[in-house]
Amino acid sequence: MLKRVTMLFVSAIFCVSIAGCDKKATSTEDSEKIQVVASFHAVKEITTLVGGDKVDIVSIVPSGTEAHDFEPKASDIKRIAGADIFIYNGLGMEEWVDDALNSAQNSELQIINLSKSSDLIKLSDEEQNHVDMEDTSENKEDHKHGEYDPHIWLSIKEVEKSILTIKDKLVEEDPENKSYYEENYNKNVKRLQDIYEEYKAKFDGLNNKSFIAGHEAFGYLCRDFSLKQIGVEDAFASGDPSPAKLKALVDYVKENKVKTIFSEEAASSKISDTLAKEVGATVKPLVTFENSGSYIDDMRKNLDIIYEGIK
Repeated sequence: MLKRVTMLFVSAIFCVSIAGCDKKATSTEDSEKIQVVASFHAVKEITTLVGGDKVDIVSIVPSGTEAHDFEPKASDIKRIAGADIFIYNGLGMEEWVDDALNSAQNSELQIINLSKSSDLIKLSDEEQNHVDMEDTSENKEDHKHGEYDPHIWLSIKEVEKSILTIKDKLVEEDPENKSYYEENYNKNVKRLQDIYEEYKAKFDGLNNKSFIAGHEAFGYLCRDFSLKQIGVEDAFASGDPSPAKLKALVDYVKENKVKTIFSEEAASSKISDTLAKEVGATVKPLVTFENSGSYIDDMRKNLDIIYEGIK
């Protein structure tokens, strides 16, 4: 409820500030580039794979900030109001999007929800319940995430679909640069496919296809490479270790001689550290692309860390 009130207050301030102005007045008038606003860094990086230097792109959520918890400021709404295209992940990652778009009052805005072109993974009832327990916000009843895994940007195969969707929209909005967008699309799909083929061969050669992570964010990546993730957080769902689940994890780690437990680079590794200390393993951070960095370089880095950790 508090977030909704805050959003309405921001909307009121913004509406007063742009009264009598149209979209053109809020955009960069002398810029010939397509104005794109992305919800958070991963979406920005994926878009840049196609848009390159023909688009002006900014992300709304600052690096290091959870997209779930973010609350847009009036300046963020103004950016959306002045954009040609707004691109977001969907599936509840950005719960502020509907209110922000309504506040922006940009009837010409083209909107891309990347999850609409994705092959989604439906979460189990237990996984959905875990998502609900993680959510302690006051407007929990308004949240729409939980039915499907939202982490589509962590999959090479899903990102291939995302950049096709983005490419088609950029060509529609900026047909004069069609060949540029198509060249970037083809080049980067090839780069993604090369990485996929390289690591598919590596993972296929392993007997062990399972890894332990602090948070089960890598379901789509696991599907890409026929891997299995085991989440440490399930043993700590209420904040304190569940003795039965913690024992099962410890037994699994010892029986399978697990030497590496993975955490998320931008998140606390406290839970992973607890298990690692219990079994004498090391903790390696994986990138979730929500901070600064190149998408393709960071994807290769993640796959290499996972491969080296489980081989």
